[in-house]
Amino acid sequence: MFIEVYSIPIKDWNEPTEKLKTPENRRLISIEGINIKYSSNSSNRAEIRLRCGKELTVVGSYDDIVERIINLGQTSHIMKRLGE
Repeated sequence: MFIEVYSIPIKDWNEPTEKLKTPENRRLISIEGINIKYSSNSSNRAEIRLRCGKELTVVGSYDDIVERIINLGQTSHIMKRLGE
C-alpha cells in the first residue's frame, strides 16, 4: 500500500504548508517498512525514514500521517471483504 505525501525541500523549510503542496514536492511512498517520527523542528511536520534508509520531512504532523495509514488499512480491509 502507498500513501501520498508532500516532501519539504531543505531550502523551503519555513514556507507555509499550502505553498509546499506543489506537484514537485508530491511523493507516493510505500508504507511497508517505513518509520515515522515527530519532527523536532515543527509540530506540523513529520519525518519519515524509508526502508532504503532515506529520510523525508513531510507536510503534516506525526499524528496526521499515522491516522492516514490507519485509515488506509481499514479501507483496504473493507474493500477486501466486499470482494469476497
